[in-house]
Amino acid sequence: MIFMRKNLFCAALLLILTVFLSGCKRDKSLNIELDNSEPLALAVDIEWAVLSEPYVTFRDVQEWDGKESGHGKKGDVLQVKGYSYSSTNEKWVKFEKGYLPLKSVQIFTNKFQADKVGKGYTEE
Repeated sequence: MIFMRKNLFCAALLLILTVFLSGCKRDKSLNIELDNSEPLALAVDIEWAVLSEPYVTFRDVQEWDGKESGHGKKGDVLQVKGYSYSSTNEKWVKFEKGYLPLKSVQIFTNKFQADKVGKGYTEE
């Protein structure tokens, strides 16, 4: 009688485990693919910025009275080239087009994050 109860218990336990484990199959259709068109998108030493103001003017130096060197609009995603401080100790961000004050941008550690935020700005 005890032997039969143990067998019944083991059979029930085996059935329960089989039901639980069969529901844990991996769905291969959910593979994540990253866009490899930008080789620096996930580089750990590269930062990306999203312009957060409706319209910005890049300057050739990190000062408000610097010469205009380009323009951008809210949602544009740019690679950060460096940082600098103005004569009034205001932090500026350097891009290919020139400098912008830090308060005009949002900084991200990878391009995918920046692209997502940038798209959100353009959909507003």
